[in-house]
Amino acid sequence: MKIRYIVILILGGILYTIGLLGLARVISTNPARGEELFGSVITNMVVDIGDIPGNIRSYFSKPNFFIADSLNGDGFTYFSDNISTYSKLLVSYKTDSFDSKIQLLDIKTGALIKEWTPNSKQITALSFNEDNPMSFEKGSDLHYSYPLLLKDSSVVFNTNYSLVKINKNSEVEWVNNAINAHHSIEMDAGGDIYISARNFLAGNYDFLPSNSEAYQKSLHDEAIMKIDASTGEILYDKSIIEILVENGYESLMYAGGHLLSDPIHLNDVQPALRKGRFWDQGDLLISCRNLSLVFLYRPSTNSVLWKQQGPWKGQHDANFHGDKWVTVFGNDVIVDSPSGKIFQKGHHLLRGFNEIYKYDLEKDSLTTPFTNLMQKENIKTPSRGKGTLLPNGDIFIEETDNGRIIFGDSIKKKILFVRRIDSDHISSLNWSRIID
Repeated sequence: MKIRYIVILILGGILYTIGLLGLARVISTNPARGEELFGSVITNMVVDIGDIPGNIRSYFSKPNFFIADSLNGDGFTYFSDNISTYSKLLVSYKTDSFDSKIQLLDIKTGALIKEWTPNSKQITALSFNEDNPMSFEKGSDLHYSYPLLLKDSSVVFNTNYSLVKINKNSEVEWVNNAINAHHSIEMDAGGDIYISARNFLAGNYDFLPSNSEAYQKSLHDEAIMKIDASTGEILYDKSIIEILVENGYESLMYAGGHLLSDPIHLNDVQPALRKGRFWDQGDLLISCRNLSLVFLYRPSTNSVLWKQQGPWKGQHDANFHGDKWVTVFGNDVIVDSPSGKIFQKGHHLLRGFNEIYKYDLEKDSLTTPFTNLMQKENIKTPSRGKGTLLPNGDIFIEETDNGRIIFGDSIKKKILFVRRIDSDHISSLNWSRIID
């Protein structure tokens, strides 16, 4: 009898827990309804309970920068002797939580030239801004993306929530946490920095509801920002939505009658360092992932000089090349609907691999000179990545989501780089950079 009673209690406890967790998950998807039924205090408690399974999984799982790989050796692996024109590589990675590293490496020898080890907990604390409606949870471990090396060996990078500068000794010089700085960081001909960024609150736009408070905290109003490298001060701030509206391209954002909360997803702002046949020094090449749009913009006249929507899909890393070409790293990915029932991984690579596009503005023609390399090396990073055409005609690729860097020509790879964490994992990379 006692055993039967104990079994009933255990089964009852299990069913009660399952029911409570199920209710918690339902309320967490619609907290407003939960507050209406149970009040804010009980709703918050129930939502915390609903987070328990996810927190347990997180505790026992590897951090998101761990990538399964037991084959590739740490550092550089060489497949060709023809690498005399390669110089240095600047990489950002981490092997443990709050343990980010930035390294400058000699590509030809693999030697470490210099390493920066920022105080990650200090930077996390300085990056937090309670006025940011899209901020991270206090104390979270942040990633340091796209480091830019300055002449005095200081480094500027972003955390996705702030822009940070450290000196040659890895000490913090300044942190701008009044903006969401993310993706690309590039220096212009005058020594100022252009970044992809987003202000905390979106602007007011005629094609959206007149009550702008309804969307100001949820609409990702991406912006080009020009930053003083010495102080972190914003010198120029221009919304991509404003640019498109003012140049007659408003409808690009809601083609087919749909508007995303992240309609633009700005991921690259490239300033022209010299005059070309189709651009002036100071013009900007802009990549908008969620529109599959690349366009050439002149800030001095607020004019779009050229635009091209596809054939790339969800692209990254648009670059000037020579005096008449533009190159684009095409992730060539289709993202699943919010229901997530179409693609098993939430996305689909159109050809099964990424692509490098080379656009000739003079001939209005497009080529894909590295298809063989991309397919042969199975390069397929869905959500991030870089592909830069080098002066000698080779390509530098960061397969970001898979933690690999590949140098190669149109046929074969010449160098592979990974940064190993342990015998079974390598680290994801955070937008590396070739240093001349």
